[in-house]
Amino acid sequence: MKDEKGDEIYKVHIFHRYLRAERIVTLLYALTLFFSAYFIVIIFPSIRKIQALKDYLEMLPPFLRGFFGEEALLFTTLEGFATIEFFNTTWLVIVGV
Repeated sequence: MKDEKGDEIYKVHIFHRYLRAERIVTLLYALTLFFSAYFIVIIFPSIRKIQALKDYLEMLPPFLRGFFGEEALLFTTLEGFATIEFFNTTWLVIVGV
């Protein structure tokens, strides 16, 4: 018969050992995501000033607007820009790792 308390302590020990072994990779991964988000926020003011992009998106036919989604129309706001640039591509980084 297994000792449940001893088995649980063993699992916690393995978990802590894994965290210690992977702490550098986890830290680098978190820093990469942070600096990606920081860079996107830093370059946003220059993107917001591009009026031609906003005019182009408004001239698109309705079926193309539906294809690009509502986020494309909000490209000149910080929320829309972050949605397109960061949140739509972050899953690729997460899955790729």
